[in-house]
Amino acid sequence: MMARIEGSPELLRLGSATLDQQGNLVEPERYTTREMSAVEARLAERSLEMDDSRTHPVRDDHRDAALSRHRYLSAEQREAARFITS
Repeated sequence: MMARIEGSPELLRLGSATLDQQGNLVEPERYTTREMSAVEARLAERSLEMDDSRTHPVRDDHRDAALSRHRYLSAEQREAARFITS
């Protein structure tokens, strides 16, 4: 099953697994999908546009409500959303 997933043209490898000197896994391989990569690229573009204007802050309660509807986001993605909407 994993070989089939890894062979998908929609899967993008973000980074190799990292091992310490004893061969213990420090960080696993990281993957994303082409769709998520495109979403993140659009998010980055929008954040740059917002940075240029500096007139589009998002209220904390609105941001938190939106994040609560997307519980699948990682801690890193949630922090990025908080940062760009502050």
